[in-house]
Amino acid sequence: MGGYLSADTTLSLAFGVGAPHRQPDPPLSRSRADEATGRRVRTDHVYAQLPRMKATVTQQITPTEADVRRQLAAEPNNGLLACQLGELLRLRGDLANAEVQAKNAVRLLPESPQGHRLLGLVFGQSHRNAAAEAHLRRAAELAPPDGVLLASLGINLSGQGRYSEADAFFQQAAAHEPNNARFLLAWANSAELNQECERAEELIAQAERIQPGMIEAVLVKSDVLARRKHHAEALALLDAQRAAGEANLAQATVFGLRRARMLDKLGRYDEAFAACDAAKRHLRERQGGQYQREQAQKFFERFKRFFTRQRAELLPRASLRPEESQPLFVIGFPRSGTTLTEQILASHSQVVSGGELFVIDRVCAASQDVLAGPLNYPECLIEAWMGDRRWAYDILRDLYLQEAQAHGIPRQGPRFFTDKTPFNGPHLGLISLLFPQSPIVHLLRHPLDSVLSSFFTQMSHGYGMACDLATVAEHYVRVAELIDHYREQLDLNYCAVRYEDIVADQEGQTRRLLDFAALDWEDSCLEFHQHASGVRTASYAQVTEKLYTRSVGRYRHYRRQLEPIIPILRPVIERMGYTIDD
Repeated sequence: MGGYLSADTTLSLAFGVGAPHRQPDPPLSRSRADEATGRRVRTDHVYAQLPRMKATVTQQITPTEADVRRQLAAEPNNGLLACQLGELLRLRGDLANAEVQAKNAVRLLPESPQGHRLLGLVFGQSHRNAAAEAHLRRAAELAPPDGVLLASLGINLSGQGRYSEADAFFQQAAAHEPNNARFLLAWANSAELNQECERAEELIAQAERIQPGMIEAVLVKSDVLARRKHHAEALALLDAQRAAGEANLAQATVFGLRRARMLDKLGRYDEAFAACDAAKRHLRERQGGQYQREQAQKFFERFKRFFTRQRAELLPRASLRPEESQPLFVIGFPRSGTTLTEQILASHSQVVSGGELFVIDRVCAASQDVLAGPLNYPECLIEAWMGDRRWAYDILRDLYLQEAQAHGIPRQGPRFFTDKTPFNGPHLGLISLLFPQSPIVHLLRHPLDSVLSSFFTQMSHGYGMACDLATVAEHYVRVAELIDHYREQLDLNYCAVRYEDIVADQEGQTRRLLDFAALDWEDSCLEFHQHASGVRTASYAQVTEKLYTRSVGRYRHYRRQLEPIIPILRPVIERMGYTIDD
């Protein structure tokens, strides 16, 4: 498996960013958005000191956040101050409040490029690529674009799988600043994702000639080597730079996880786990990563209390819009086989891949405004009982479809588009109200395998669960129990599929999936690896290969290290029908 650099990490290549902050989990209320969603801490993608945007809002001296807040309180209609505060918030990972300030800057100064640039960056870091693209392009229209803006557009388009368009912007960025090695590395990362290894190597070499000794260059080069299956060579490269990589506060976690994966590929399992554990310890102790246990517990308990069979039977359902493509939800704990399953389904002529849309989160946030009641989400959903809000679910359904279309999903044509956003599972209650007829495919994998693989991976969601092995297991149990609750209390168009069964009987399980979705058989679904060029998740390298069995029972190599979490997971393991092999 290649190392996979996320869009966020790609930004670090382009702009030299570094400290970890969490991607927000779904909000429970507007007034407590930061607290409830755990927006404060991210656990995988690393941000720290994005250079100040080349705009008048950041000049010679960078004021403190407190200074800017005081000035903004005195001048609340000053768009430049709003933009400046938003940038400071973005730099420390507070994307929710950075978005508030960026939007205010755009409202106050709609013809100024600064606000659009900032809002584009915030949207990009929040995985809202379509919205980010719109604002970045608007910023480029309002003022001659500089290298940072051009590179940002390249990163954005690469994140959407639009590699040829991304290349054009990377080329312009490099022409603007020919000695900017980070732009070249972001371009190289995009080329590697598009399986253009030779081109990626050329760009890395150019970057290293400009700025030798960059840890980021080592990381991208190791990705290319891993893509070529040269895992020993990738490990040797990482080991040669190990002291520098581990001393780099911004990149130490990424560096350590990359070494762990290479060691795992080479069968050096004890060393691999030690490297992963050290990387996560760095994340906790030096970069502030932590599991937001209290917020997660409140989140899941509220959904269990609200979504009961009695209440669900009284709530209305959104009507179907048969003329439009409909969502096909692929849910499952991270690293459970959702990307593989999505690619199998998306190889069908009547299914288009939506990937990780992150749309349900925004529908949840909008529900309070649409339903116009005194309660927060999900409790606000009962307002649909009121005569003047009986159409609210149709509005939320349309909002979801419009947001999906903004991500490039065709409005008409294919029957389905997939949505495999991480942790859509906790929102099955809302999904069942807005899309009661949509198929829900739930991927199951041995819990020890899923938890282990998640621990080895950069994670941008799940309330910071992946900071520690035990908290991954704890969160796994929470998610599994909530989905069990939904299955018991709601009538879902639901099909559970085991990853292990897909690996053992690809054709049989593919036929089962297509039958469930009422799709005719197509041989192309067995050749999913030929259709996976746009995949942008941690599984991107695997789904460009034919199906393999090496990930089944991976936990056996780490049986000793996993011993402490077996008591946490054993009830779920037994309930799912799995066993634990010694």
